Amino acid sequence: MQRFNWVPVAGFSRICEPKIKLVQFGDGYQQRSPNGINYKLRTYSATFRDNSEIIKGVDDFLFDRGAVEAFLFVPFGEFVERTVVCKRWRVIETGVKGELTGIFEEVIG
Repeated sequence: MQRFNWVPVAGFSRICEPKIKLVQFGDGYQQRSPNGINYKLRTYSATFRDNSEIIKGVDDFLFDRGAVEAFLFVPFGEFVERTVVCKRWRVIETGVKGELTGIFEEVIG
């Protein structure tokens, strides 16, 4: 598995939305349970700012995986390598500088 070797700028966001099964009863009562074994996966929004050549390298890495092939990623401020895919990212080119913001979704397997 490939390793993502670029470090995002400080100040990323992390979204946690556990996958649950919800049963709603007529009297307002709700029953909630985990949806599967790995129901607590994280999603990260990370931004990279550097010269255009470095940003092109990040863009090429994500494009080559095509949102199908997972890779290893260490979120800023964490020390745990996570297996993620990136289904969506945005690149802003401003001459010699560039910026890329991507959504990194934690996956299993």
